[in-house]
Amino acid sequence: AACGAVTFWALDGAPSSMNRWTPRAKRVGLAACLAAVFLGLAFTLRPGRDVPRWEIWKTAGRAFVEHPLLGSGPDTFEMDFRRLRGVGFVRAMRLTTAQQAYAHNDLLQALATTGLLARAAYLWLLLALAGQARKALSSTELRGPAAAAAAGLAALFVNLKFNPVSLEVLSLAALAAGTLCAAASPRPPQRAWRPGLAAIAVLGLASLGGTARLWAADRREHRAHELSKAGVWEAAVNEHRRALAVTPCELTYAIALLNDLGSAINATKSAEQRLQLLSYAAEAGKRAVRCHPNDVNAHYIEGFAEFYHAQLGLADHLPLAERAIDAALALDPLFVPLIQFQLQIATAKKDAAKIARLQQRLAEIAMLIKK
Repeated sequence: AACGAVTFWALDGAPSSMNRWTPRAKRVGLAACLAAVFLGLAFTLRPGRDVPRWEIWKTAGRAFVEHPLLGSGPDTFEMDFRRLRGVGFVRAMRLTTAQQAYAHNDLLQALATTGLLARAAYLWLLLALAGQARKALSSTELRGPAAAAAAGLAALFVNLKFNPVSLEVLSLAALAAGTLCAAASPRPPQRAWRPGLAAIAVLGLASLGGTARLWAADRREHRAHELSKAGVWEAAVNEHRRALAVTPCELTYAIALLNDLGSAINATKSAEQRLQLLSYAAEAGKRAVRCHPNDVNAHYIEGFAEFYHAQLGLADHLPLAERAIDAALALDPLFVPLIQFQLQIATAKKDAAKIARLQQRLAEIAMLIKK
């Protein structure tokens, strides 16, 4: 916020209204703002300071090294983080369930998830925007609004070096950037807008259609939640399945389905109905892994579905559940609930060696958190 205020103060006002000391003072203010940013970074990077964020940044670096050119994929930071996070993060947070979907630094986020090519494109975008801001500020008439937009973007730029921001903030930033670009460029002839407006209308309608579809799925999921609270398990399961028919790869819906399937299976006395519910569980588990092969939760869902079968006497499903949870643990080796679930499976299999190994692992993690 301070950097944004200083930026506005430095950029606002026509040159003719300044005395001879004003430009110097404004340059000093901007220099002080930049110095504050670098001091903040230096403070964060000092050993023992802001350990969680420092550990997140190191994990982002490890993810980048694995996929330097194209990254792991947009919005996939959490997957790599769960697999690559070090014991330092767990020790600092004193939790093994703490996750991070963002690198707490926009440049590192770009490197980890989209690689060097997209990082170069992102830097080009920032430089191009700075150039457009400079042009907009040369206009006496628009200098004030342009300075305000540039100041807000400068504040956001600083914040993004340390924190994530909401989608709403990024949307407003896009509008501010568009304002700067419009102020920097002469207005096009009226006819030039018509193709653009037509394209916007088509995309807008497509977006509304997609939104309506997702809204319908979410309404079904809300209905399933209400039925679950009322103990109407089979109806809740059916609503979950209808929601998944609209968005088959939505893991939160699949997890909710698995939870209610367990209650529905316990509530029914019909063997035929139980087998039908088990087939729903198996279907959800396999679909989750097909959609998200590198997601911990997908393999967890599959393992849970197979374990349901084993609990009902189908012991041949225990190895399948064990294999699914092993795959999940490979993607998050420090996640205690997964280790505990694997211990439950090993106990059901009466695998003494694995029980001892998992118990030792849980003890090691408990000691790590206490340090």
